[in-house]
Amino acid sequence: MGAVEHWLHVREEPRAFPKEFVDSVFNVSRRFFDFAHAAEDGIACKQSDVALRGYIEPFGENTDPGKTKDLKECFDIGPERPTPEGPFFGSNQWPQPCPSFPS
Repeated sequence: MGAVEHWLHVREEPRAFPKEFVDSVFNVSRRFFDFAHAAEDGIACKQSDVALRGYIEPFGENTDPGKTKDLKECFDIGPERPTPEGPFFGSNQWPQPCPSFPS
């Protein structure tokens, strides 16, 4: 089992998403995480101000301050906003040139 299949959590109701859609999400995720880290650093979450959108490197986040940093690599996105509106609300950072991601 690959890292994407092992760690990517897709929350869904039974039959809420067609299998083809879920497969395409996994494929795009694989392509993104196969990028060189230099490309990922260009869209680092820390560059997104209060929106907290973008790439987070392994051990780059700690969701439980009472424990060690999280062993995960992730890419945070959310509803698109033209300007930062507060924590977790703002524009997304998209990797370039990654097919299937918005430009």
